[in-house]
Amino acid sequence: MKPEMVSPISMSQPSNQPAIPAPESIRRATILIAVEDAVVREDVIRLLEAEYRVTVCEGADAVMSQMASMRCDLLVMDERMQTLQTVRATFGAAQLPIVAVVRAAAASESAALITAGANSVLHHPVEGELLHAHIRQQMSIKQHIDEQQTKIEHMKEIFEKKDRLMHMAAH
Repeated sequence: MKPEMVSPISMSQPSNQPAIPAPESIRRATILIAVEDAVVREDVIRLLEAEYRVTVCEGADAVMSQMASMRCDLLVMDERMQTLQTVRATFGAAQLPIVAVVRAAAASESAALITAGANSVLHHPVEGELLHAHIRQQMSIKQHIDEQQTKIEHMKEIFEKKDRLMHMAAH
């Protein structure tokens, strides 16, 4: 029987650079954590709970249930490919960014996670600032896409009104 390898996530910051806080528009976003490895899960929670609302769940069914009952801004998960594929089949990359935190893996494994739908893959142990940077990046992209989608919907409404006015003017 192989002993379980346990290595905590490093929370150290480069000594010459202060931690960069998340912008106010991203702070207090809801992050769903679906990580089986207890050590990794607890460290990720500790790293994120000061800036984000954190909810923990296990398995694809629990993730889908949480997504149905609450607004979730980002999912942090491990290498469970089936859960990733299930979530991604329901929620597009723009709807729900996914950051995978996995044990050190081969490049092909990381590529497989990206192909399956992860937006970003970090290898464990991961530095706290790196995890925050990936989350800020994905949340910023999501926010930009949401803003563009709102503009598109607004433009559709304007064109529909224009078409109704043109129709009324023609009759």
